[in-house]
Amino acid sequence: MLFRSENGRVQGAVGGMFKNPNDLALNMVAVMPFAALFVMRSGGVIRRLVAAGCAMLMLGAVVASQSRSGTIGLAVMIVVLGAPIVRRRPGIAVAGALALVLALPLMPSSYWHRLSSITDQSQDETGSREARRILLKESFRAFLEHPLTGVGAGQFKNYDPGGRQEAWRESHNIVLQVAAELGAVGLVLLFFLIGRAAFAGRHTRRLLRRAAARAPDGAAAGIISSEERTWLMWHATATTAALAGWFVCALFASVAYNWTFYYLLALAIAPREFLLQRLGASGRSPKPALMPAMHAHEAQA
Repeated sequence: MLFRSENGRVQGAVGGMFKNPNDLALNMVAVMPFAALFVMRSGGVIRRLVAAGCAMLMLGAVVASQSRSGTIGLAVMIVVLGAPIVRRRPGIAVAGALALVLALPLMPSSYWHRLSSITDQSQDETGSREARRILLKESFRAFLEHPLTGVGAGQFKNYDPGGRQEAWRESHNIVLQVAAELGAVGLVLLFFLIGRAAFAGRHTRRLLRRAAARAPDGAAAGIISSEERTWLMWHATATTAALAGWFVCALFASVAYNWTFYYLLALAIAPREFLLQRLGASGRSPKPALMPAMHAHEAQA
């Protein structure tokens, strides 16, 4: 992806949901774990090096965006993704940590200066921190005035009951965005979908443990092979990390209607559904092999 400069920060050249530097950083944080997934997957060295290069480019995009929310989300994503890597692939964890340490001196001083405004308001030269604080209050007030249905999808920036200090601007918080625009009904639906996505990853890991217990050798009874189990376990880990990073970034962005979360939701649910079909809804009916279908899908992609 190409970028162009804007006030010392970069934004997506393709526009849309990638144009804003903060939204760009959010999307990089949400996709980066899947690049790491291909690094950890056994296979050709070239494929793994390309995946590692993509992950580093995404990391560079987050830094170049100078997004404070993106950096916080990136840190959370790395912690969630790194914990199982340290346990299962300590070599990769050490290499990743070393790469980050070596990259620190390459980060521009403007990046560190902008990050300092997270804890020191006097370093916020643009006033965006104070503007966000006001927008949070105005979003919550809009929710209180229209608690059931909100002011309408995408209409908070046009909502002007009088006395707004930050008119014509969005909420910059996904929870308050949905609360103000869709009301309590939309808020319940948002948390339901986020909860389902998070639960799907946990359920996938539980199903994998059940399959391993039924077939200790990894392939008995045609349930699931060792290769399949490893791939799906890492996939669930990457999806969980992506969701964690996305949610933290989304607490500082108005992205309720962007496709990023819904894409992650599908990626979280699909492996669980594959396993439920393989094991059978009751856990007693093995189904045909999964890996050939997965490889066929990859070949088509």
